Amino acid sequence: MHPLEIIILLLIQIGLIIHYYLDVFFDLKRLPFPSAFSLFVNIFLLVYAVNFIWMFGIWFGLLLTILCYFSIAHSAVLWMFLIPLSLEMKRSPETVKLNPLIHWCHSKVILLAGILGVINIFTSPYASVLKQFDNYTEPLLALAIFIIAGNILRITTMAVLKLK
Repeated sequence: MHPLEIIILLLIQIGLIIHYYLDVFFDLKRLPFPSAFSLFVNIFLLVYAVNFIWMFGIWFGLLLTILCYFSIAHSAVLWMFLIPLSLEMKRSPETVKLNPLIHWCHSKVILLAGILGVINIFTSPYASVLKQFDNYTEPLLALAIFIIAGNILRITTMAVLKLK
């Protein structure tokens, strides 16, 4: 796996975390420039879909895109980064303020992931990450275990946090 592919995957994860953070404020109608946020959400969908398909091949790339689009990746792992926001919203939702730095970073992370994705297309072969595995069952099994374990951990953590 090329270092550029690792950077792109990290940027996609950071972008998804930022997206879910900003989505809370979007739903509360407290996000400045909501139409720009919607535009960048659609651009981000295109960016991670193209990057996943290029790095993992068409079928596995589409599977990862679907997992991100339908928030399955968020419910399995990325929820951990939003626990402080959830606790703050639980205490006093009307006083929670949007972090302007995170809002500013949203579009920059998406554009950077897109630019690096285009560079990656010219520097690495198609499906180079998936070709490192002998067969498709290994990554699919690991992905299924990862999703199931992450959801069990989320359910347990949220049950404990609700009791407090």
